[in-house]
Amino acid sequence: MQNSKLIELLKTFSTKELRECGDFVQSPFFNYNEEVVLFYNHLRKLAPNFSAKKTERETVYKSLFPKKRYDESISTT
Repeated sequence: MQNSKLIELLKTFSTKELRECGDFVQSPFFNYNEEVVLFYNHLRKLAPNFSAKKTERETVYKSLFPKKRYDESISTT
């Protein structure tokens, strides 16, 4: 995920912009998916560095869903 467009975009955000993006993501008016909120909150904790190890797909997945097995074959690219 380190070279993903999402990470590259989030790296450009100021602290204020990250907070405002979080407000948007957590708004029930714009987002009904709780997993998106969890994902954003996880990434927000990694800002502004977004270390390569902590943004690996499997690492993020295990952090968000510790009881589920990660399966690369069903993940999207």
